[in-house]
Formats: sequence, C-alpha cells, structure tokens
Amino acid sequence: MEKIIELRKQRTALAGKAEAIVSKAEAENRSLTPEESGEYDKILADVRDNKSQETRYIELHGLQDELKGHEPIRPIPGAAVSGRKSVGRQFIESRQYQDMLKRGVFESDTFEVRDIISGTDSAADLVVPDRIAGIITEPEKQLRIRDLLAKGTTGSNTIEYVRETVYSNAAAPVAESKQGTEVAKPESTLEFEKDTAPVVTIAHWVPATRQIIADAAVLSSYINSRLVYGLKLEEEDQILNGSGSGGNVSGLVTEATPFDDSLRSVNDNLVDVIRKAILQSGLAQYPVTGIVLHPTDWASIELLKGSDQRYLWVTVPEGGVSRLWRVPVVETTTIAQGNFLVGAFSLGAQLFDREQASIRISEHHSDFFTKNMVAVLCEERIALAVYRPQAFIYGPFEQGS
Repeated sequence: MEKIIELRKQRTALAGKAEAIVSKAEAENRSLTPEESGEYDKILADVRDNKSQETRYIELHGLQDELKGHEPIRPIPGAAVSGRKSVGRQFIESRQYQDMLKRGVFESDTFEVRDIISGTDSAADLVVPDRIAGIITEPEKQLRIRDLLAKGTTGSNTIEYVRETVYSNAAAPVAESKQGTEVAKPESTLEFEKDTAPVVTIAHWVPATRQIIADAAVLSSYINSRLVYGLKLEEEDQILNGSGSGGNVSGLVTEATPFDDSLRSVNDNLVDVIRKAILQSGLAQYPVTGIVLHPTDWASIELLKGSDQRYLWVTVPEGGVSRLWRVPVVETTTIAQGNFLVGAFSLGAQLFDREQASIRISEHHSDFFTKNMVAVLCEERIALAVYRPQAFIYGPFEQGS
C-alpha cells in the first residue's frame, strides 16, 4: 500500500511540473518551444509509466487480499493526474493542430461562441465529471439544389454569356429547283441577347477568444464547420430565391417561367399539377431533371390514397423512392410551401465558384487585439448563370394562390 501512495505522490509532482511549463508559456503569450514540448512529452511518458506501475501494484495487492479473504483495493476515481487541464490547454497534446495553425488552413460553419472562453484549472477537484463526446448540434437539412446544377469556376467578377431568346423553326422538305422554277428554301429565325451574372459574396463571422482558436482543436474545428454550414444554407436560398438586386444572385425562381394556368383542370391534385408542369417544360424542348418541393407538400403527395384507402405508390414500412413521373424529387424548406419548381437544371443553368467557402481568422477588428479576441470569418463568392429561363417552371399548386 505504501508503494501505491508513493506512486501517486510522484504523479502529483509530475503534474505540477507539466502545469508549470504550460503556465509559463501562457503568461508569455506564446506557444511551447521545442525544448518545452520535449520536456512535456517526457513528463507525459513518465505519468503513463507511473499509472502502469500503480495498476500492477493494485492488482498484486488485490490478489494478496483475496487470498487472505480481504476486500481488494480499487483505484481511486479521478486520481490519475491531479492537475486537470482546461479545454483550452489541450492544444499541447496535438502537434498536428499546431501545424495547421502555422499553415493557416481552415476548411470548414452558425455557432454562438460569445460565452465560450477558456475555463480555469481546478487541480484540487476530486470528482471528475463524465463528458459526452462531441457537441450536440442543431438539426441540419439536406442541401441538394447545388447538386442539380452544372458546375463551373471563374477567375472574373462577372459571367457574360449570350442567351437565345427566339427560335422559329421553319425547316421543311424542299423540292428540287429546275430551270425557270427555282424553289426558295424556308428561313428560320434565331435571336439572341447578351446577359451577365455578377459574382456575389456570401459571408458571416463570429467572435471567439484567441485561446479557443489556438488551444481547443476540436472546438475550433466545430466553429469552422458550423460557419461553413450556415454559409451553405444561405447559398441554397440564393440559388433558389435570390432577387437579382442589391448584391443578391438572380435565383432560379426569379428567372423561371410561370406555370401555365390554362393547363389546369378542376379536379387536379398535387401530382397532376406536377405532371402538367413537366409537360410545359417538355413542350419547350427542355426535359425535366429535377423537382423541388417543400417537405410538407411532398408529405401530402406521399399520403395520397385511392378509393380503397391504400396509398397510391408507397408502403408504410418501406416508404417509396423520392421520384415523381420518373423525375427525382428534392425536399427543401428553402422553397415556399404550396409552390413547386421543375426544371432541366443541368441544361438550364450553371453555378460558378469564384472562391470556394473558406475560413479566415484575424484579431484586427475593433478592440479585439487588446481583449485577446479574434474574428472568425467565413465567406465564398459565387455566380449563377440561368441560360434558359424556359427550362424552369415555377408556380403554386392552387390557382390564384
């Protein structure tokens, strides 16, 4: 038993040395030097060896007690290392993250971090709380509008293209011309207009402490990923609903051709309306490749029943494939409930990336430098060119709504 107590005293002393190394670096507002990192790593190795020896002695002592009929000694919870580190100090165990900081590479999204600051150490704590791995996040919706579109990249601030506006096809068989009987060939009509799609910037930022960004690898990465996710939410809304003015993308709904109400019938349900919108696009020679619906409207379609009270094409245990009339369905709350968009997405529009989503960190904002705070900025630059507005049909399920 005396040996076990001695090992624990040694481990406490080792923890104090490690604490001193870290405290000195923090007081001087710098990272650990190579020599300090090496010394710290050696202390960690000694702690691991110390714990291994204690485990062996506990097992041996327990075996001896069991042979004598006594209750064996059990390890004391939380007694491994008394100098428990705060979240902010865990960076010293991750050289990979220090390398990432030196490169300045952050690839990852909206998260409130005003209250996230490095906690204080409490080496005297004897009860160590159970920590659930990871962070409980807000629900994330599927982002799939971008996936339907043709992709491209650009090095400019504007996409300029020529769009066909009129095509009158007069092609027809022509009889052979003979002397004195010349036959004129029919003339078709093609008209074009020049259009532009500006590159727009989508961005947002959050404040955080320098300690969180420099010290807590997992938390910093989470902040980055949540910022990018928030950016992609806005990107999807811009692609679909952008107004085209005030620095906004001119979105698919803004550019789309309205649904032809003359195609409606009195008893049309949601499925009928979708099929007629596909017909309208097909008559314009644009085969539909995607249908965008609000989740509530898609649920209403899946819940449709026949006169026998059976679901039309899904089974309750297995559901059904997200397709209507052979066309994939995309569910998104970005589209207004009660409305639909069908289109030849890859043929009718193209999304250009000028700068893909990236993370930048700076302390040069307001008085952040003196407060040990940083601004974490996430931004991207994109352009959406809608080449053929006739390739997209948008409208409400109910006439007049």
